[in-house]
Amino acid sequence: MEVGYALPKLEGVTPVAATAAVGQAVQFTARAIGQGMSYQWKKGGRDIAGATLAVLNIESVQPEDQGTYEVEVRNESGAVSGKAVLVVNSVSIGKQPESVQAVSGRSVRFEVTAYGSGKLEYQWSRDGVALVGGTGSVLELSNVDGLNAGVYGVEVRSGAAVVRSQSAVLTLLNPVVINQAQMKAQERMLVGGELLRLEASASGTGPLEYKWYKNGALLSGVSGRVLEVPQATVSHAGTYTVVVSSGTGAYGSSAESVGVVIGAHRKPAIASMTPAGGVMVSVGGTVSFAVGASGAEPLSYQWRRGGDAIAGGTSSVLVQKFEEIGDGAFFDVVVSNPAGSVVSGVRRVQVRRPAEFLAPIGNRVVGEGSDVVWSGSLAGTELRYQWKRNGASIVGGSAAVLRLGSVGAVDGGVYRGSCLQV
Repeated sequence: MEVGYALPKLEGVTPVAATAAVGQAVQFTARAIGQGMSYQWKKGGRDIAGATLAVLNIESVQPEDQGTYEVEVRNESGAVSGKAVLVVNSVSIGKQPESVQAVSGRSVRFEVTAYGSGKLEYQWSRDGVALVGGTGSVLELSNVDGLNAGVYGVEVRSGAAVVRSQSAVLTLLNPVVINQAQMKAQERMLVGGELLRLEASASGTGPLEYKWYKNGALLSGVSGRVLEVPQATVSHAGTYTVVVSSGTGAYGSSAESVGVVIGAHRKPAIASMTPAGGVMVSVGGTVSFAVGASGAEPLSYQWRRGGDAIAGGTSSVLVQKFEEIGDGAFFDVVVSNPAGSVVSGVRRVQVRRPAEFLAPIGNRVVGEGSDVVWSGSLAGTELRYQWKRNGASIVGGSAAVLRLGSVGAVDGGVYRGSCLQV
């Protein structure tokens, strides 16, 4: 009679349940008693190739290793089996924290997005030193200064699984400051055709970005610290500003300059001039000329006589005295500003000898009904006469001789003859 082996006795599998992080090693052991025994480990009901020992070693656990493991212990009398469970704790980072450049005094935010099979735990650090309170997916820093600058990172755990983020650097920026006095000093009046050049003087941690505006509208194609228009025209007059920025987004710094007013010189225009036309003046007489002009200040004036500048004739009014017959001439004025000049119309002045009474008229006493003749011996050309009685002009008394026929009491009075040279 032959006696065979007894059925194996499986005392258990250790550990019955194991938890491991990705990359860790796990070992399951089948504790069995018997003779002529063989082993086969299985996962999900399928044999694991090469897993034929009492011990199952998983050298580097991966997420797909999670599951229920079974070991079958067999001899010629039959087989027994036992089970164990492996839970894999995995953790990974989906979005890494990003480096930040920020101005002192701003608030800064670092953020990480992580995924794992269990509860996730976070620990932020700066320059390798754990930060108290830095235990969430977001790290908020307020009112940052030089002490906050450094290299930041976060360690994320899920059970035994650990992953560390990439480094994120916090760099402190000096705020942007614009030299406003230098900007304001560039205000001026523009003359057409000249170079218009504006330069922004700003300090701060670079690189600095410049945006120029005219009357509040962004100027395209201008991105440096200097704005230049080689052949400026009147249309380029306006108020210019520049916005200087550094850093990015909410962490950056920016400053806006004061408005720089660029005016435009406009060529003068003659609005009025007196006298309105030519003038006759007697020897020894004076003529006052005056011009009214519009245009950008400052306006300058130069009166001319016969095309030649008159010394001292540099205001809007000119007074000239004429001493001799030959003093007559043509007068005009040149009005100028930085944008150009305009010449007034010409005014002609003619000088003539004044009319003179060469003999007195004398007093008369006559009887009623008599005829009276008054006359004055005058010298001059183009004369205009007017006779008056008691200061009132006599109708028809516009000749050199005044004839009164058949006078009566009403004709008595003081007679005076006057003459004007025209």
